[in-house]
Amino acid sequence: EQLKDHHLIFISHQWLGHNAPDPDIVHYPIMAGAALAVTETEGWDPLKVLIWADYCCVPQAHERLMDLAIESLPHYASQAHAMVIVAPEAVHH
Repeated sequence: EQLKDHHLIFISHQWLGHNAPDPDIVHYPIMAGAALAVTETEGWDPLKVLIWADYCCVPQAHERLMDLAIESLPHYASQAHAMVIVAPEAVHH
């Protein structure tokens, strides 16, 4: 029901650093471009598109909350209207 008037894009990505998911800002432009491409292809209103991105949506500072959030990933993925995997050729730090 929460998504009744919105579309959810689930974005998952590989971590490129031990302490930061995207230290060289490699993923961000790909994530933004993919979200825009999905929105345009599906004909969705961009103001009614929600993005679920694992780093932003999984608590990072509290280990138990992080574990619980990771365990809930299948639920969030199953609610998504589209899924994007971001795994470009990149250097891990």
